[in-house]
Amino acid sequence: MSLRAVKTGLLLLILLTAASAVRADSGPARLMGPRPLDNTLPADVRDLLSLKMAPTHQDGSAVLQQARLSGEKAPASLNAIVMMVDFADSLLLGRYDAANPGGFPPPTQRGLYYAAHDSIYFDHLFRDVADYYHDVSGGLFTFHYDVHPRVVNLPQPMGYYGNHPQQGEQSVLLSATVVDSLDGEIDFSAYDTFVLVHAGAGEETDILSNSPEQVYSTYLDADDFREAFEDSILAQPYIASADFPGGEGIDQVLILPECEFQDSFGGFDGRYGSLGVYCFEVGQRLGMLNLSGFTSTGFLGSRGIGEFGLMGYGLFVGLGYIPPHPCAYNKMLMGWLTPMELDAMTGGPVSLTPCERTTDPAAALKVNITGQEFWLAAYRLQDPDGNRDFSFPGDLNGNGIPDFYNADNEAGQHQPAGETFDPTEDIRERLQGAEWDFFMSENSARARWERGAGSGVFIWHVDEGVIRDNFARGGTSFNVDPAHKAVDLEEADGIQDLDSRTPSPYVLGGDDDSFRGEGNSVFGPHTRPDTRTATGVPTGVLMQGFSDVVLDSTAFIATIDLGVTPPDTIMGFTYADTIHFEVTRAASQVATLQPVAHRELPAGVDLRGSHVLLADLDGNATREIILSAPGGRVYAFDGRLNGFLDQDGDSTTVEPLAVATHDGAPVPCWNPPAAAGDVDGDGESEIILSAPAGLYAFNADGSPVRVVPEGHGLYAAPGACALPPVLIPTDRGTDYAPSRPVDVCVVHEENGQSRLTLFRGASATPHLSFPLGTVQVMAPPVYGWDQLVVAVRDTLAQESRLLFCDVSAGAAPGAETILDLDLGPDFVPAVFPVLLGLVDSEQGENSLRYAIVPGVGGASRTLVFDGELRPSVSPEPWPIDVAVHSPLAPGGAFVGADLLGRASTNGAWHTGWPVRPRYEMAVAADSCAAGPLVAALVGTPTPLRQWLMPVRDGRIFAFGLQAEEVDGWPVVAPARSAGTPALGPVRQTGVSDLVAIGTFDRITGVDDSGEYLLGEVVSSLSIYEGVAENDALWPMWGHSPWRNGGWAMADWNGPPVTAGGAGIVPGSHICYPNPYAGGTLQVRGRLRAAGRVRAYIHNLEGEQVMAGDWQPVLAEDPFTIGLNPGELASGMYFCRLVADIVGAGEDVSVVPFAVEH
Repeated sequence: MSLRAVKTGLLLLILLTAASAVRADSGPARLMGPRPLDNTLPADVRDLLSLKMAPTHQDGSAVLQQARLSGEKAPASLNAIVMMVDFADSLLLGRYDAANPGGFPPPTQRGLYYAAHDSIYFDHLFRDVADYYHDVSGGLFTFHYDVHPRVVNLPQPMGYYGNHPQQGEQSVLLSATVVDSLDGEIDFSAYDTFVLVHAGAGEETDILSNSPEQVYSTYLDADDFREAFEDSILAQPYIASADFPGGEGIDQVLILPECEFQDSFGGFDGRYGSLGVYCFEVGQRLGMLNLSGFTSTGFLGSRGIGEFGLMGYGLFVGLGYIPPHPCAYNKMLMGWLTPMELDAMTGGPVSLTPCERTTDPAAALKVNITGQEFWLAAYRLQDPDGNRDFSFPGDLNGNGIPDFYNADNEAGQHQPAGETFDPTEDIRERLQGAEWDFFMSENSARARWERGAGSGVFIWHVDEGVIRDNFARGGTSFNVDPAHKAVDLEEADGIQDLDSRTPSPYVLGGDDDSFRGEGNSVFGPHTRPDTRTATGVPTGVLMQGFSDVVLDSTAFIATIDLGVTPPDTIMGFTYADTIHFEVTRAASQVATLQPVAHRELPAGVDLRGSHVLLADLDGNATREIILSAPGGRVYAFDGRLNGFLDQDGDSTTVEPLAVATHDGAPVPCWNPPAAAGDVDGDGESEIILSAPAGLYAFNADGSPVRVVPEGHGLYAAPGACALPPVLIPTDRGTDYAPSRPVDVCVVHEENGQSRLTLFRGASATPHLSFPLGTVQVMAPPVYGWDQLVVAVRDTLAQESRLLFCDVSAGAAPGAETILDLDLGPDFVPAVFPVLLGLVDSEQGENSLRYAIVPGVGGASRTLVFDGELRPSVSPEPWPIDVAVHSPLAPGGAFVGADLLGRASTNGAWHTGWPVRPRYEMAVAADSCAAGPLVAALVGTPTPLRQWLMPVRDGRIFAFGLQAEEVDGWPVVAPARSAGTPALGPVRQTGVSDLVAIGTFDRITGVDDSGEYLLGEVVSSLSIYEGVAENDALWPMWGHSPWRNGGWAMADWNGPPVTAGGAGIVPGSHICYPNPYAGGTLQVRGRLRAAGRVRAYIHNLEGEQVMAGDWQPVLAEDPFTIGLNPGELASGMYFCRLVADIVGAGEDVSVVPFAVEH
């Protein structure tokens, strides 16, 4: 309410009325004028300061941070000794004697409230630090300190330690010199933290960079002293002291400035407070994460968490005098905050109390996303007493400034009024209980009485995978990537100020970044920001109905503002002590987006490599979910993710269906994945696995197929096994059926030789056994045309071959035959199985066949042969940029290092491919890598099949024939992908559900060296209902529960036929690069029907100057022919493409191209 043109008498009357209207807990109303703390940093000053502080943000102890991430709480206290030091050219304030200068120059420091920066001054400063940490920790942490009274004066100038280019670790040297000087005066063994306060300001506030001699504030940990020792700066990896036994010393040092007063600039007087810097460095000593956005080179990639936490840019909030609380995540790491946890699938109502009351049970909420990803919600209340002004209980003189009670100035309400502190009669005010978050959302657009208006629920999106990856790279820049930060604020106003390069008053945050009933009351799939995962996958999570923060905006008269003319009456607010909202799942526009069931397995169960197996174990037409884990464990679940057999009678627990043993101990590891089929001829499926000790087989009830003394579940022990088993029907050539009898095929080692053996029946009788030789076999065999096909590498001969082992009905034990095709000496097979197929599916068994063999490093090559296994052409290497890093699926689908691809049989990209996802993806470079699935998805407008592409971070994409995106995809798996998902009717018949598995390492500790994070494996699985039609072309790893890679090749249909006829598709024939300047000339095209093609180059006179080889191609499949024109002269040429189609003759296409050298 404005009181314009009010007379003085009326003003006093209003003041009296205000005093009587004040709430009992808010203190008397005050007549207020301008104050130094009311200033804000101009935008240019703030931006320069943000960049200048980069080295400070790159400090931190990886060892302590890892310990906090592992769940080790911060210590209950620190015991610090504070030592004062000045230099030959710079003294602490108050130490200069103008009458006896002693060679010292006059001081450049300025004082505020103190005539000298002595032990009394620093005692007060560190008491503020102690008060801050008492409040933000909820009383769970105490900062004890002693200030040593003697100042150490060093013979070197400040610049020797702050700007000395040759002397290396100058901060370590500074510390060592001071400790040596005071070793006889201080018992250093009584302390665990050593603080050096030096003369002058810290270089972190030298925004003009005109004082390079200044010393950066820093935290030196054990690693810094170890490096100093390695650089010969110290004689041992610590600072030696007579107070410690041999081998021990000082290795935890904070270096801080006496103040942070710098030159005036941009309308700001340069008087930064030092409390923020002091608290920040203590935060590093405790192991808090630095959450700014600086890269290792000091480049500002993002502004991290902005002003919303001490360890972001909060150290200079309130000009550095009043730093805000650490963010909720750092509090949680310290063990001060224990959030409530809520399952997003079940949801429910939530009530949050202010996070400033750290130890309240309802001070924060954790909502899981993928295990390593979660939201952390906290209600921050900036102005608890509602008086619209910064308040603290220890404000003895009532001016709202943390200064001192001036005993002499009774007329001036005991405010300093220009005097300095007199320790004999004045009282330094305490900050304990202060409104530390009051200035948290300040910015340059703030009017005085509008501050503290950002209260609400702050929602942090935490991804501990980014933190782990950062440590693996040896860094501590957790928030560098704006698109994927470790701790990211969901800015409620929908404007990503913290990650923007556009200048704005709000680049460090603003009032509208919190969720509350007043304006931003919904956070969900269709808001901005939305509830997608860090990689952009919708979760469907909806947080809505946030209640109001302000209950009454005219609750009382807080003060009369004399800073304007005429004065204003400032009304106080009543704020909500609790914020209420609801967490639920939004109804999805696409039914397949959200999981309908989710199950987390007991800690330590590692599903990596356990590509999901779906098999019917009970004969009811739905499939059970079968997974394997180290320790010999085999798990089976139904479509509700309950145990298939409830072994302990408790549906809430997860127990293995079976535990395999060998020689009385659990099998340490499997060779995943598991397979399923009828191995004993009883008409029911059994579960088959391979371990180093041999083959294991279990019935559907978890009992062993065979009972042998050597191990529970052991089926056969042919020798060392390193690959998973595959099953083939005893009635060769028949398709998969759960009740169809099968042989168990496994590659094993016998007397130094590799063999492929087939076992049959309940007694595991060896049926056929093929000696493969002294070779490496990296992937299991695949089954096609009555052959088991396996790629091998002869390391001695330095050659690779594709072996065909005849398992036809006529094959007899003892007369096994193997044919082989050469793969070339420079090719090494990878861990992924071969993909078999028909060149022309319409010709069926009369067609040429192909085998695509993945190679190490992503290299692949295709072999084409006829029904007699006679090669049609030499092995065709795929282009180097078509690199396979996963199992292949029909249609040439695979996951690459940074792309998702479909390639033709000769490695040419299909139209529209490859796809590079928006967010960075990663793949596992081993047999754990998940491969694509092929199926007709429900609800898609085209009858053609789609490809499901899982990537390492847990996303599962869906694309059409030409990489068209499918609505509602990608979906998010439970965590980082643990293996290939699977499609099948697990919840009901008639439609296929998608089952996905994920595993991540929950950070639990640090190794003995203190350098690496230890983790506890956490695995989980999710079901997405009604995703695809039944009878998927490629529904799981290895196609069927038999895992043998045999699929309905004759049913394959590629792109729709372009037009009638059988020749070259018009317009498809091109040459690139054009103009050609060197390297390989690629000739690309497509045929309407399967056939073979050959390319020729002619000059303008029609003379043939080059020809390629004949190459078989599939109908409508793109192909490329690589030619090497070499030193052809510059000029125009013609490329003649000849297609030879069986039964249709030849077709020819001619296109020009240029050579330009």
